[in-house]
Amino acid sequence: MNISIKNIGLNNIKNIKVDFKSSLINKSTYRILGGCSLEVLEKEEEIKINRFFSLKSSEEPYDMDIIVYYEDVLSNWYRQILKVNYTATSISKGGYIGIARYEVHKEELIKEEDIESKVL
Repeated sequence: MNISIKNIGLNNIKNIKVDFKSSLINKSTYRILGGCSLEVLEKEEEIKINRFFSLKSSEEPYDMDIIVYYEDVLSNWYRQILKVNYTATSISKGGYIGIARYEVHKEELIKEEDIESKVL
């Protein structure tokens, strides 16, 4: 799985955290960015995250949620959820071949205490 996150806002992001939740990993939530550190994302900057999963070819899609939390320069926190349905169709030398369908939800203003804390 390759994830690219780009700051398309008008200002820098003071802090960003990215969580991954899926039935692939027993519906546990994993913090894949920003776990024990402060992650800054400047205006127009892009972060790339790569993770590998061993998936069986299946007609049923794998459901995944990518949850992005970020703090703007005014110390407001936001959450944005990306829902992914991935159907693994076959494996080639270059990796998995499949069909990904996703839905990007609108960001929502949250309180800092609303950031998921029970993460692995």
